[in-house]
Amino acid sequence: NRSFEIQLGSLSRKLDAQMSINDQLNAANDELNTELLRCRNMRVELNADVENLRKSCQEKEEKMRCLESKMATLEEEINNCQKSSEEKGDQNKSFEIQLGSLSR
Repeated sequence: NRSFEIQLGSLSRKLDAQMSINDQLNAANDELNTELLRCRNMRVELNADVENLRKSCQEKEEKMRCLESKMATLEEEINNCQKSSEEKGDQNKSFEIQLGSLSR
């Protein structure tokens, strides 16, 4: 009977120790689950940030293409104006020559 009580006491202590370990493991598991949830939420936020940056870059690329097109149009207009100015300058010189020959 005494041996049985000793064994029962030993088993009781082992059970208490196992329950304590189990409680510690459950607490650690809860902490890990909390950290996992935090990381998942952070990932969602980061994915949203990445998507916003992607859209922003895409909008800026579209604006750049638009500006490049406008620049090309302006360069073409400038070239046309220069050609027109040169042609008018040539016409003026020709007119001045004609005036000069008429005045002589």
